[in-house]
Amino acid sequence: MALFYGYLFPLIFLVAFAVLYRYEKVPLARHMGELLTVCALGGACLGFPTIIVSERERGVWRRYRLVPLASGILVASSVAGRYCLIVSAGFLQLALALALGMPMPAHPLQLFVAFSFVAFALLGLGLVIAMLADTVPAVQALGQCIFLPMLIIGGVAVPLSSLPPWAQHVAAFFPGRYAVEAIQACVNGLGLASVRFSLQSLVLIGAAGCVAGARMFRWDTQQ
Repeated sequence: MALFYGYLFPLIFLVAFAVLYRYEKVPLARHMGELLTVCALGGACLGFPTIIVSERERGVWRRYRLVPLASGILVASSVAGRYCLIVSAGFLQLALALALGMPMPAHPLQLFVAFSFVAFALLGLGLVIAMLADTVPAVQALGQCIFLPMLIIGGVAVPLSSLPPWAQHVAAFFPGRYAVEAIQACVNGLGLASVRFSLQSLVLIGAAGCVAGARMFRWDTQQ
């Protein structure tokens, strides 16, 4: 399940967008912000908590408790490992987009930085989901409560300009809006200097999620 949400699910979106927008002058270039956000969203808010909750259900984290390490180090290592998987999935998606005819991003190094900010923000949310959910089905339910609204009215799958004014105001409370803006500015925009507010918002969301997840941390489902 974690591999599906981390790798296959984003590629399905990429193929769908490539088919829908194949007649555009520069295919996919105007939509990489959305696609890479979906990639990070699937890996961080669905794949990451699925792994943690599954291990907690099987008693793995109860055994980790015997290791002479602080719980923060163990959780941070899980977050770092998932970050590496999300980045690798992002590289895979970008490589496939280039193979389908998309030109090189205008700011490749800044794109990596922006994607890292996005991954950090969404991993914070994923950590909160992992601490709230008791079972893997509960992870899927909670993850979809974030995933679907972000796709529809959060500025990820539907452009903000197409949404009514009330939905644009609601989108300001979702990290997806800032993720798309930050990534898209590095693909065919002016770079990170033009999206400082979006980067600050992503850092704030990620930090808040990590603090909340750390305070709600538990070794066992029954705890």
